[in-house]
Amino acid sequence: MTTATTTTTGPLLTHRPHGIEHPYATSADQRVPVLPEAGETVRLGVSARADVTAVTCQGQATGGPVLDLPLQTAAASAADTAALAGGDGHLAEAQAAQLAADGGWSVRTPPLEAGTDYRYRFLAQVDGLGKMAGEGAADRATDWFDVSAGVWSDQGGDLAFVGAAAAALRLVPGSVQWLRDSGGMRRVRFALRLAPGEHVVGFGERFDAVDQRGRALDAVVFEQYKSQGVHGRTYLPMPFAHVIGEATPGWGLHVRTSRRTWFDVARSQSDRIVVDVALGGADHEHLEVALYDGAPHEVLGAFTGEVGRAEELPDWVFHLWASGNEWNTQALVTQRMDSHRDLDIPVGVVVIEAWSDEEGITIFRDAQYTVIADGAAHRAADFTYPAGGAWPDPKAMIDDLHSRGIKVILWQIPLQKTEFDLGPDVLASSQVLTDARAMVVGGHAVREADGAEYHNRGWWFPQALMADLSTQPGRDWWTAKRRYLVTDLDVDGFKTDGGEHAWGHDLRYADGTRGDEGNNLYPVHY
Repeated sequence: MTTATTTTTGPLLTHRPHGIEHPYATSADQRVPVLPEAGETVRLGVSARADVTAVTCQGQATGGPVLDLPLQTAAASAADTAALAGGDGHLAEAQAAQLAADGGWSVRTPPLEAGTDYRYRFLAQVDGLGKMAGEGAADRATDWFDVSAGVWSDQGGDLAFVGAAAAALRLVPGSVQWLRDSGGMRRVRFALRLAPGEHVVGFGERFDAVDQRGRALDAVVFEQYKSQGVHGRTYLPMPFAHVIGEATPGWGLHVRTSRRTWFDVARSQSDRIVVDVALGGADHEHLEVALYDGAPHEVLGAFTGEVGRAEELPDWVFHLWASGNEWNTQALVTQRMDSHRDLDIPVGVVVIEAWSDEEGITIFRDAQYTVIADGAAHRAADFTYPAGGAWPDPKAMIDDLHSRGIKVILWQIPLQKTEFDLGPDVLASSQVLTDARAMVVGGHAVREADGAEYHNRGWWFPQALMADLSTQPGRDWWTAKRRYLVTDLDVDGFKTDGGEHAWGHDLRYADGTRGDEGNNLYPVHY
């Protein structure tokens, strides 16, 4: 993000070419498209402080004059508002309202030409500060931003098909194309033959249909647990699918990448699957696609042999799970389990959602304790529980539930609520802020490209820190804070909610990966 400097509170102008990086909606301060292709026009958006009365965009092609383009005020589009609402996703209405409130200014460029580099910046006019060309204009200008038009070509990288003897027969001749702009290789696309009567199953969790033939979808982690059929999104995507034939042998494909992928499954052209894959921006890219031959169990066996097989689950997992977000006290949990018993409804697991303060999510609400100043892990002996509190005796409750044959699961989320400023003056009286400071100092928080800690851009736990679980030290720090719940209180496990909050192509993870390849892996590490 680059902003114009100002002597008053808040920046005059804010422009982020990638915006907030919501995968399905644009923000007011964004460039659309972020990576334009030759011949496309581009909408340049900027957010302005309330006292800005006019905005101008200065644009320049390589070697050409600087042109002034006046901006118009712009509101969020209905499509973006609907995209943020996400088909009844969590806090959908709040998300849509936030986007609609952002507003901003925008201008549309002429079509971009191939082989030409462009740059642009924004200038603000504020009442009482004179004209933009007059004294102090530099204080009201953003930095320059670069953009160029991508061009598709049959050259640009290596696309390797691995595994199936018939790979060459499935690839549609001439379909491999690479998209390059002045920043490097951005995408590759190719097409695979699809025979009449073949059904396409897979791509991860898809509740909309078993057969995905005739649909267009993508693979990017996103909080979409309802209305998946309307939007083609999912919590749990995979760039993997079975193709099951009626009169032909079955086969499968796996795009070996953690970056975003798109699939046109015989929607645009009935005889092929078109695959589009985001790349890392190198001058020369390499991508592997595994193809498997055989019946569904053979394809699945080959795929899981490559990426890992699921462990066999214990028997108790298959019993009834009971949960209610309003079961937020020990008395309510006990009462609800008594009711199940009295109604002869056997319960195997109770999920206690609202057990903590929902800040650090490591301590039962109302517990009394001494803050550990360096953010080290607590032990069970560090806590006392008031008789009149929400959870007067968690260990006794858990022991009672176990005596009934009920396992106990506690809710989790890999976010740490915090104030935005985490300077050294964090109050020692606040464990959640002390832990947040320890997370940052210890290198256990996901970071922005400039090294600052990443603060959640979504609307659930806004501005919270996100635990970096990409390396063992980060995992050890995070799990140590919760270990006493398992070893001392005998909790049976955790509902690992909320692994979809990494928004940003250039986020930095401790294992060296960047957001464009690490964000989809976050739930795996979690």
